[in-house]
Amino acid sequence: MNKFAFILVFCLFVSNVYSDDPAYMRSILNDLPPGMFEEYKILNNQETRYLEYKDTEEMLAVKLAQLLYINRSRELYNVQPVKLDILASRVANRMSREACEENYTGHWNTRGEKPYHRYAFAGGVDHVVENASAKWSSGSFENSPGTYSNFMMEAHDQFMAEINNMGSYPDFTNTTELSLWPWDLDVNQHTGVYTIPLSFRRRGSFYVQIYLSEEEYRGGYASTEGKIQASGLVIRIE
Repeated sequence: MNKFAFILVFCLFVSNVYSDDPAYMRSILNDLPPGMFEEYKILNNQETRYLEYKDTEEMLAVKLAQLLYINRSRELYNVQPVKLDILASRVANRMSREACEENYTGHWNTRGEKPYHRYAFAGGVDHVVENASAKWSSGSFENSPGTYSNFMMEAHDQFMAEINNMGSYPDFTNTTELSLWPWDLDVNQHTGVYTIPLSFRRRGSFYVQIYLSEEEYRGGYASTEGKIQASGLVIRIE
């Protein structure tokens, strides 16, 4: 099952929600499957990284309600459900706070970090992709679970209504630093751990993106077309 986090930018920092509507919170908790909130509350309390961006119990409940909302859409398209990643959610909370304080929105922050950088630097190891949404107004937003829940569902509905206009795929033939093919690994090595000497032409942080294909690559044009995007990680070359 895939994992995900919410990246939402409002005029208020998304994890600082204090409920003044107990009835609304009870309705959210009642709609969650039995044991779901308690399970994630334990995970939220066990995660020790990025504690300053930890969700309150109210915001955690709102995010779990959104999780169900998203998975209903995924079920319509016969794709597997997702789960909430607590660490990624805290990374998203930090991004949301910085975006509000520094008045920007997007996938890059003001330090030039992309989503996979931010997740990796926090200790995450299986980043895939980020979807981000922002809500701007010259007025004010009510700081309540209902407000945030409505914004999140509205953002998801807009995302689902988008039309995929991708008619082409990026060509990485001349920009790929290194290609390592699974069939080149020793199939007789059963520990699951490989030590592989790598050589790079440049220093810096590199994003290693994994794509899955049913066909063996035989050279020439290298593209993501027809490939299944898997997880990725960041490595630093000194």
